[in-house]
Amino acid sequence: MASELKAKIISVAARLFRARGYSAIGVTDVCKEAGVSRAHFYRLFESKRDLGVETIRVFAADRAALVERALRVELPIRGQIQRMFSMLHAEQVAAKQQTGSAPGSPFSMFAGETSGEDAAALRAEIEAAHAEWRRRLSTSLSEADSRGEIRLPDSSYAAEAIVAFAEGALALARITDDPRVVADLAPAAMSLMIDRKATGSWPLILLSTGSFQSTAG
Repeated sequence: MASELKAKIISVAARLFRARGYSAIGVTDVCKEAGVSRAHFYRLFESKRDLGVETIRVFAADRAALVERALRVELPIRGQIQRMFSMLHAEQVAAKQQTGSAPGSPFSMFAGETSGEDAAALRAEIEAAHAEWRRRLSTSLSEADSRGEIRLPDSSYAAEAIVAFAEGALALARITDDPRVVADLAPAAMSLMIDRKATGSWPLILLSTGSFQSTAG
């Protein structure tokens, strides 16, 4: 029973944080929306920061599951990344149908919390979520390199660039209230699979064509 109530409070908090931002929501707001007393809340959570950390961990688990499904190897790497962006787009569409607006990244609601006692703990959880995303993507890029699909000595850098690009696309979806942004920008993510160790140029992904473009100039 306690675990179910805790999950309900986290779900309510996630919705409120997404709508108004972490800093704007207090424990009283969450308790009122969830229909629990503050005393009951503090039996389950030590503080609002604890609730924020637990909420981020739920988002992180959801994101990790999405990425794992997207990066299955039955598709070549280009198809895997396209599928990842398609799934992120589908999440935005579903959320907009439910709430009336595109929510963007689930981590962005904590962006305003840049100071104070909560900031370090929240940033650490978000960084851990992104680190896992980068790790899983880097593994897929390395495997694609081993299969000869791409030539990419520095898969970790490419993974970092793609994750940053995806978060930016999600942020733009929220700003414009248009989930299509995520799907429309997916092809551009392919050009981020780059070798930063190249001398004098930034070669782009080598896929099935056996050739590449360079931004040297």
